[in-house]
Amino acid sequence: MIKYNDNDNAVAYLILKTIEDNPVKMFSWGFSVERVVENGLLFSVHGLKHKGKVKVICNKNYVLFNIQIIGKNNIVKYSIEDVSLNRLVEELDLHIER
Repeated sequence: MIKYNDNDNAVAYLILKTIEDNPVKMFSWGFSVERVVENGLLFSVHGLKHKGKVKVICNKNYVLFNIQIIGKNNIVKYSIEDVSLNRLVEELDLHIER
């Protein structure tokens, strides 16, 4: 069993807060939180381009994030690396909704 520490919760909160600060996009994705993961957050979406799970994890000294778009059978369809926090929602929107 994986135990998540305060750091994992803090990173997940930062990601969630960033998404929640953009409520129009968040609601257009059909956003639903799944759970905290190591260094990040796993959530479900029902967007125009992607219906499934998305994992956002922090890397590079907590400055950049990696995004995994996860399809059926939990297979990663594609990954986007080194996304800054201020570009996170826009990058997610490109792959979920637009």
